[in-house]
Amino acid sequence: MRPRTSTATLVRPRGAPDQTTWGPWHGPDRAVGWGSVTKVLTAGLVRALVVNGSLAWSTTAPEVLGGPAAPSLTVEALVRHRSGLPRVLPRSSGAPVDKDPYVAWTTEAFDRDVVPHLAGLVTARSVGRDNYSNLGYAVLTRMAETVTGESWLTALRERVVEPLGADPDAFTVAPPAGATLPLDRSGKPLADWDLSTGPFCGVGGLWATLPALADVLGAKGVGGKRSPLAPPPESDPPSPHAWQRGGLGRDVAWHNGMTLRQGAWVQTSHDRLVLAHRCGGVPGFTAGAARRAAQRAAGG
Repeated sequence: MRPRTSTATLVRPRGAPDQTTWGPWHGPDRAVGWGSVTKVLTAGLVRALVVNGSLAWSTTAPEVLGGPAAPSLTVEALVRHRSGLPRVLPRSSGAPVDKDPYVAWTTEAFDRDVVPHLAGLVTARSVGRDNYSNLGYAVLTRMAETVTGESWLTALRERVVEPLGADPDAFTVAPPAGATLPLDRSGKPLADWDLSTGPFCGVGGLWATLPALADVLGAKGVGGKRSPLAPPPESDPPSPHAWQRGGLGRDVAWHNGMTLRQGAWVQTSHDRLVLAHRCGGVPGFTAGAARRAAQRAAGG
């Protein structure tokens, strides 16, 4: 019988060779879908745009995209998930898990049906509080595209990936040839969510191999400075980033990701990177499976 799941892990100790495991659908040259791990790269792109003056942490979404004033929708608040925007658009709330909540949101549809109403989507009691928002990162994606005049993927490649010395073509928003895909028992690909057609690409649309993502997450910044993708040490003054903390020790920052049939986990600390990806299995549980695989690979 064909396998119904496949899991891969990569542990990159600082200054030592990678330690990898590859499931039957995975391999070092096979791209995988990273889901919300994408937000780490979107936050890094935003940081690069702040550094070059294209944006400021205090810039609000309406200043860039138009629409009614919304003081809480600053770049910093959006990156930190403190803008007051909901996790998903209201019409997606409560939808069946197998229904694709993103495929209909092309850039044109988002600009027409969401952007003019952003101020009205803010929940006042959530402003300034941690309130994880996929919608907020879609707004950041459109802001980055607007100020650069480029697609999210092009801006990411040119302003984050290339400066870190990695191959820009190794990062896409759609599964490339040979990508790891969920398969049914007969070996045919199963449907998954499609985040390639609009601003939700910057929320969860990244495809890359495990080694390629490890290359950028572990790279030094220009001139030896900290990479825009690296979480600041907790000893530093607070700085906006997408990484999560808690549950794994003071030194560890992490992010997870999930689509319908794929789950991902990345974590970084002073001495190593750990990446894990799970493909297939019960929808809604793949991110947890990836985390458990990462912890086993890390020996924790």
